[in-house]
Amino acid sequence: MTVTETLRRHLDKATDSASLNSIAIAAGMDRAVLFRFQTGERMLAGDSIDRLADYFGLTLQAATRASSKRKAASKRT
Repeated sequence: MTVTETLRRHLDKATDSASLNSIAIAAGMDRAVLFRFQTGERMLAGDSIDRLADYFGLTLQAATRASSKRKAASKRT
């Protein structure tokens, strides 16, 4: 799942119990920007991604993939 998909999924769940306006205010973002992101009309800029991820308590973590491990192992042999 991409960062964008993760943020949209969290935003969709959050708007079940909170208004988009209250989320925008708490995250320090413009409601219109958040709305256009939620509807897929626009992408978010880097600073907005950071703010929304921070609001949801999300962090970015490197993923290890099986194919990367196989490539690394084959290079050693």
